[in-house]
Amino acid sequence: MLKKLLILPSWYIQPEDRINGSFFQEQARLVSNHFDVKVLFFRFSGQPSIRAFFREPVKAGLAWLQFILKGRSRTVLPDDEVFTNPSLIEYETRIIGITQRRRYQKRLKAYLEALSELMVAGWRPDLIHAHSVYLGGLVAQNIKQVYGIPYVITEHKPFVLCNYPDYTREDIKSAFENADIALSLGYEMVRQLGMNGIEIQPILVYNLVDELIFNKICTVYEPGKPLRIISVGSASFYKDHRTLLRACIELKIRGIPISLTLIGLKIWGDLYEKTVDFINDNNLQDIVTVVDCVDRLELCQYLSSHNIFLVTSVFETFCVSIIEALACGLPVITTNHGGGSVELINKSTGAVVPVRDYHAIADRIVEVYNGKVRFEPQTIRDYVVSICGNEAFKKRLIGYYNYAIEQFKYKINLSQN
Repeated sequence: MLKKLLILPSWYIQPEDRINGSFFQEQARLVSNHFDVKVLFFRFSGQPSIRAFFREPVKAGLAWLQFILKGRSRTVLPDDEVFTNPSLIEYETRIIGITQRRRYQKRLKAYLEALSELMVAGWRPDLIHAHSVYLGGLVAQNIKQVYGIPYVITEHKPFVLCNYPDYTREDIKSAFENADIALSLGYEMVRQLGMNGIEIQPILVYNLVDELIFNKICTVYEPGKPLRIISVGSASFYKDHRTLLRACIELKIRGIPISLTLIGLKIWGDLYEKTVDFINDNNLQDIVTVVDCVDRLELCQYLSSHNIFLVTSVFETFCVSIIEALACGLPVITTNHGGGSVELINKSTGAVVPVRDYHAIADRIVEVYNGKVRFEPQTIRDYVVSICGNEAFKKRLIGYYNYAIEQFKYKINLSQN
């Protein structure tokens, strides 16, 4: 009989957005032949603003009435593979509380109640994998305290403890420290946790790229031909598109023929209009194409039809788009943003430059254009698949899961003897 694995993502795919959180689903699906996997996720609605009564009393009153009567309900999800493989149990619920601390406690309680229902129905997890400490890791810790179920935690966000509410900080620290295994996407996350006084030694897991989806390989670039450059990322300050576009201006000044495709600017972030304005103000419309959003299969087509993948982020925990580009054989030129994906860039797969140094970015691109630096797409693909591909990642993750379960059993037996 398969061991039961409960996934607690802090965010997840939705019917209206099947991209954000899709990598949690892909990882869960990857191990579903080795574990009985379920995903549990809550969408919490906050109480309507009391101030609204003074502006629109009738509208606000109806909103409050609907909110109070709503209660908890199972979300009706599309009956397709995206939401049924692995099985997603999703709830919507209202959280009413006088203080933020009280609302936080109610969120934790909602997960405990949902798990209790699962257990009454005969499904008790042997292990929990929480993705990001807030809220998944906090829920996992709470479940372990109540039901004695071990958990693994992976942090996916830039981590600064003071960014979280003060009443959660001790819980957050203990959620990491009480985890049976803490997984890290790269060395930068190890450093961040240490800087915040969290005394653990995370295990490097990197991230997953599905080479069956990203299965088209770009052609070998012929020096001297126009360079087709592509970048994927939302219009946020983290992605620093201003530096990317300044590098393009520098290349135009140097007379290097390029075209740039920007994908995903509208996914999240509040700098979309400013980014488009910068493109127009600097007369880059003739070389820049903006594509708001594409699905994974379309992204593969885009990647494989370009020559260079460019990343100018100031910070990443792990830039998944980098390993997707590498799987398509694209060399990657990236800033040293600290994410685990940077650790996969070497002389055979691309180049790493200082953050916000658009001159250095332009220099590396010119080297490719002149043929001073050459890359072999198949070599790039083989390298990343050997580390982050389906089989390599699955073997690593399953090993950590089984280790966490056995270690927990060993500690229980030791305490009982």
